[in-house]
Amino acid sequence: MLELTFEVSGSRPETVVMPVRRVLNGGFAGRDQAQVRAHIEELAHLGVKDPGETPTFYPLVRTAVSQAEELQVVGEAGNWGEAEPVVLFTARGLLVTVGSDHTDRDLEGYSIIKSKQVYPNMVARRAWRYEEVLDHWDNLILRAWVGEGRGRLFQEAPLAALMRPEELVERARALIEGDPEGTVFFLGTVAAKEQITFAGVFECELSDPTTGDSLVCAYRATPVDWFKGNID
Repeated sequence: MLELTFEVSGSRPETVVMPVRRVLNGGFAGRDQAQVRAHIEELAHLGVKDPGETPTFYPLVRTAVSQAEELQVVGEAGNWGEAEPVVLFTARGLLVTVGSDHTDRDLEGYSIIKSKQVYPNMVARRAWRYEEVLDHWDNLILRAWVGEGRGRLFQEAPLAALMRPEELVERARALIEGDPEGTVFFLGTVAAKEQITFAGVFECELSDPTTGDSLVCAYRATPVDWFKGNID
């Protein structure tokens, strides 16, 4: 079974090894659901199917998560990441980290859930205890950059832009059969500042202005370059 290892900081630092049993992605989880609905209608013009009820939840295969520094992708177009806060259901309690939902965007118009199976979600190697950030959750800042050396700011918003984590966690528990331990739960993303088609370097961060600490997930997306045939 795939395992993830997290260095947990805060009042009780420790190393937590988490066997991954499930991966669940939340979507369209903005706190302003009227604004979310307007965004869905915009996406419909691009061929992305209306998910219906929001927020939405997408189960991924349990191998669809990685802490690697490199992600191999099919080509230099049609795929990129999005920054998301992540809740980890571990034997040591709930943890929080940051990650990237790297998706094949070309497939989203056909099937959102299938488009998310192509590439693994990427997650950081450090985490916080959920209860130690819950009282100031809305003040945590989610950011993402594309390009070398944090070349361009791609996303930036406080977590107040997303639905409260208690509500999302409760909804996730209701969708999981059995004990949710071993679940990696991506809570959804915030609006992008620009349109891109690919990012060779993607870095995302969840920062805590209260403590000054930050969690970072960074990786390089490397297209397949050894195959001499046609992959179009």
